[in-house]
Amino acid sequence: MNVVFLSLEGMSQTHFWQFHEKMPNLWRLSFESRMFRRFYSNATGAFLSFTNLAFGDQGRFDHNASFPEKSRGGIAADGVSFFQMLHDRGYAVSGGMYCVPAPEYAQNGFGGAWPECCGEFRCFGEHSAFYHALDEFFAGRERDGKSFAFFAADRSCLFGDNVGEKEDASELHSYCGRGFELLDRTAGFMLDALKRRGLLDRTIFVAYGPYGMDPWLHGLFHGRITRIPPYASACWTPLLVAVPGSGKCIDDHLICVVDLRHLISNLLFPEEKTPPPESELDGRDVFAYPRSMAISQNMFALENESDPSNAGLAKGYAAADGSYRLVVTSDGGKMERGGLEFFFDTRDPTNTRNLLDFFDIDAAGFITTFEDREIVHPYFDALFSRREVMEMADVYNRLRAVLADAVRVKESRAAAFAGEEARGHSFPGASFTKKKSRG
Repeated sequence: MNVVFLSLEGMSQTHFWQFHEKMPNLWRLSFESRMFRRFYSNATGAFLSFTNLAFGDQGRFDHNASFPEKSRGGIAADGVSFFQMLHDRGYAVSGGMYCVPAPEYAQNGFGGAWPECCGEFRCFGEHSAFYHALDEFFAGRERDGKSFAFFAADRSCLFGDNVGEKEDASELHSYCGRGFELLDRTAGFMLDALKRRGLLDRTIFVAYGPYGMDPWLHGLFHGRITRIPPYASACWTPLLVAVPGSGKCIDDHLICVVDLRHLISNLLFPEEKTPPPESELDGRDVFAYPRSMAISQNMFALENESDPSNAGLAKGYAAADGSYRLVVTSDGGKMERGGLEFFFDTRDPTNTRNLLDFFDIDAAGFITTFEDREIVHPYFDALFSRREVMEMADVYNRLRAVLADAVRVKESRAAAFAGEEARGHSFPGASFTKKKSRG
């Protein structure tokens, strides 16, 4: 059995439904796939998300307090990439990406995590060249009959990328829609090429969103589009897994990018069992070890006025259980958004209403109980029953404990790699209190 990944760069779950008429090929694929409705990115950035997939955990890529010299923090030397593992088992492995206007930037990023044994990770500034490389690879596998794996990414729908092919759009909606059309065209080309070469009925096709683009709300965060804290609009993304002969299935397992390696490994090598995870940061077989939390992160550069080449980094982390989301951001020394935000994802998928505005937080950072007082905000009191309010308080306290532990582990790993104490880029205790309301 073969496997092909298509990374839907910038596509959120909301986009997948909102622009469905622009994506006939992906929707055709959805009727032949297991569609995961609760799939979450672990990182709202391309390179972080790719390492999550390749290594199957969140410990391979961390970052320090400055940019660009220490922003990447490196990849742990003790890990074996999923693609290297397949190469070592005799698979023909290759990878490539469509990316403009700066393919060399993506090549440096993805190429740094791409195993040397699998050849160069190639980035293309034109779709025609990208498609030619894809077809050449598939033609080679048609000739030699080798099992294969290909990782493809398309950044057509990223806001700001591929401006030349979108410049005729008069409105933001059509501007973004054109990007999704181009990305869908890549999906259609890959599916048709596999079918034409007689490979489709022996190939697992995985289409997934490594992170979502948010041009409407949070995307305007400090003038950035994808470099935003891990809100639902950036982390809740589509996942379609088409396995030959399996047909359509709607799946409600909570699953993350770090779990994809284990999911696909189990399909390729069903006789091998995935070991149980050690923490919520680690990937897992979600069918054998169901996930209760999804941990996401991001970093975002803050300009240094005295030295623009050495910008500071702020960080964001989130814990989500599929219904609620708790986000914490550092202030980076210059930001006004540091602290906690708590959202009801299922009713507020754009994460615009911080529920902590309606609660009291004690000195330890936990929600206080309400048995002896009434909720003072009439709208909130009318919208949610007392039972739901108490459930929110319980969920918040649980998410906070998980998030605090995840941040501690991540920051200690970043500091260990840098060979220094976790200073300047760790979250002080105050960051685990609620942030000021947006009004």
